[in-house]
Amino acid sequence: MSKYDALFEYENDIFGGTPLSKFYDIARQSSDDVVKTQFEFIAKKFAKLEMELSKLTSDDNVEKLLKSANFDETKELNNKAKSLLLEWTGDIVMRLDS
Repeated sequence: MSKYDALFEYENDIFGGTPLSKFYDIARQSSDDVVKTQFEFIAKKFAKLEMELSKLTSDDNVEKLLKSANFDETKELNNKAKSLLLEWTGDIVMRLDS
């Protein structure tokens, strides 16, 4: 269960849009340096995840797994994506206050 699950039931009431639209709004209006730093963090996080997968199998198998993965619109996948978007939006906003 995501730590933000309670927010998703009525997301349009809470956010005035979806977590994705709010992420884009914040990213477009924020300092370029802050947004670049956040995207760099996200890229490194995914790189680390791929490196960890590569320890379990070859790089070619990782690519095959990702290409063949079922990325259907499941509720669990959508909620995880929304949770990550909220987290990243919060990270950008927190850096703006610094």
